Amino acid sequence: DIAYRYDEAGNILEIENGAEALSNGLGGTYRQEYAYDNLYRLSNATGWWENRAGHLTLRDTVDMRYRNNGRIAEKRVSAETFTNSQLNWVRNEKRYHYPSSSNKVHDLDDAVSGASHLFCWDDCGNMTRHDIQGQSHDRRLFWTEDNRLQFVRDNGGTGAYYQYDAGGDRTYKLLYHKTTGSLNGVQTDYYTLDDATLYVSPYLVVTPQGYTKHYYAESERITTQLGKYRFAVVDSCVAGSSSAAVKLQAAVTMFPSDSFPTPTAQLGYLHSLTNHPNTASSLYFYHPDHLSSASWITNIYGRTIQHLYYLPWGEDFVDQRTGSFSSMYTFSAKEKDTETGLSYFGSRYYSSDLSIWLSVDPMSGKYPSLSPYVYCADNPVMLTDPNGDTVRPMGIEEYELILNTLPQNDRRYVQLDKNGFIDKDLMNSHQSESSNYNGLCDLVNDDIIYEVILEGTAFPCIDKNGNAIAQEASYKELWQYSMFDKEGNTTNKFTTGEEGNSGLTLFPGRECPLNSTDNNVKIYINKMFSIAGRAESFSHEGFGHALLYCLNGHNAYAAGHYYGTVGIDNNIQLVNMIISAKKETIKNMHQ
Repeated sequence: DIAYRYDEAGNILEIENGAEALSNGLGGTYRQEYAYDNLYRLSNATGWWENRAGHLTLRDTVDMRYRNNGRIAEKRVSAETFTNSQLNWVRNEKRYHYPSSSNKVHDLDDAVSGASHLFCWDDCGNMTRHDIQGQSHDRRLFWTEDNRLQFVRDNGGTGAYYQYDAGGDRTYKLLYHKTTGSLNGVQTDYYTLDDATLYVSPYLVVTPQGYTKHYYAESERITTQLGKYRFAVVDSCVAGSSSAAVKLQAAVTMFPSDSFPTPTAQLGYLHSLTNHPNTASSLYFYHPDHLSSASWITNIYGRTIQHLYYLPWGEDFVDQRTGSFSSMYTFSAKEKDTETGLSYFGSRYYSSDLSIWLSVDPMSGKYPSLSPYVYCADNPVMLTDPNGDTVRPMGIEEYELILNTLPQNDRRYVQLDKNGFIDKDLMNSHQSESSNYNGLCDLVNDDIIYEVILEGTAFPCIDKNGNAIAQEASYKELWQYSMFDKEGNTTNKFTTGEEGNSGLTLFPGRECPLNSTDNNVKIYINKMFSIAGRAESFSHEGFGHALLYCLNGHNAYAAGHYYGTVGIDNNIQLVNMIISAKKETIKNMHQ
């Protein structure tokens, strides 16, 4: 029973849940209210969560202040949290300080605790140290040549080691701790490896306790299956000896034997699992919120066994459990490493406490006006970062309107991956004679995100000065003077005779009078239009403006209309692309 309220730009102003707690004590009513600045950055969040009337009520307030390019200037949090059956009080006022002309935070001070946080960074922009003075917290971070986090060492005693494959995906996680002993009167440090984890694929993870297999419905993880031992029951061709041996050897080779013991013995469980008798597995089902964050976990019998609720930047607010199971995949559906408190997003690691990334955005060169450490353009309530660079339909209706522009035989090759993006590997595996299909391939393979959004009220944007504005999504129903374009010979009329502001394409930056509100290309389509009208509008916006922007090296000016004194569009390339796409869409819609 969750209700959402939005402003005219589509930002969430309020989320309210009226459903009371379940009989097992999990859940409860809650309400969160949000406010934004002129750049749609979260400025304030306040609300409450009530387990049972008069029993337990938690309240939270988060206030944010930013610098011009999105760097956090101040973060104030006051919240009562309930995690691991413990009621906690979280209160801090962090002020971030930066060297001149740098996006790397140098230090921050907490006005509540008096603690001072010091940070160090390498020349590639990776965080190498986080020291909280006076709190016995000194974290060192070590990175690979391709800017992947490889070691984390806390206070010189405990830590984690991560190994990646050639594609940059994490394949191993090894935890270690230090003990000090005496040998012949000489003190010696010993490092013990334990809790080794093998990431065979996005669908399978193996530990000494057994395996975890994940099942997806398109982009959404819906089920986790836990099995003890019996490695072979999963899929020997995927997780068998050949795949495991390659990754095992890579980890052994890369591990620094001068500092730590060779991990062969600790990883030997991969081979011994097959020798154990098969035991029953457990199934758990995920029920996410609008950001794909795990909200409810149920078991195979439909009983709720975990409830999760978050503060805006991903910190734990409520974590209730009825048993020992605890989901590893929490905020934004990403794995949160318990050993570090960092969330692994694939390309980078995120700190919800600091609300920043620990390394530079790989696409930062395309967004010089935004700090490369900013999380989701400072709007964590509305936006997610799924680690994808492609076309992302923002819902099922958006996905269907894209399909309607394509030939029937090509549509089965346009599917969504687990992050909600169009699967570019599947699209690239198919050769088509369709110009629309090939144009979509160009967008999918570009190194920028194209969001397709249906909007029926107004299209949010920003002007050259960074002011938040909105363009009305006007609509006029059929009337006696409607102008029909049955053949698709014009850029601004429809076969349906509908009229109005059918769509708008917005690019990142400040080059145009109207610009995108973040680093992605926004392709807005007027939701008031019919199914056919939406498809024809996408032919104009997606296969016209957006595609020309893609093909011209992200030149926003070259992708716009050039109207002369007599109202003639002088951007002939754009006109031809729109008309060609519309004609094909009209043909495909009648198949």
